[in-house]
Amino acid sequence: LVNNSAPAGLGEVWAKLQLSPDGTTWFEDEAVTLSVSTAYAMVPGKFLKYARVYYGAVGTTAVTLSIYFQGQS
Repeated sequence: LVNNSAPAGLGEVWAKLQLSPDGTTWFEDEAVTLSVSTAYAMVPGKFLKYARVYYGAVGTTAVTLSIYFQGQS
């Protein structure tokens, strides 16, 4: 779950899920854009050994981003 918990008036963020079988070669899902006070559940369509969330701010405004991750082996 990715949550843009920035106070009102701050910027948007984008985030995308990246998956890898070996930690070197990464497959990227489509990026999602989150407005202030919104959340998005990122669910992989494929299951590989490694997963990470790649994210950034839209523009130059500072943001507060909370990421919750649940995995299993």
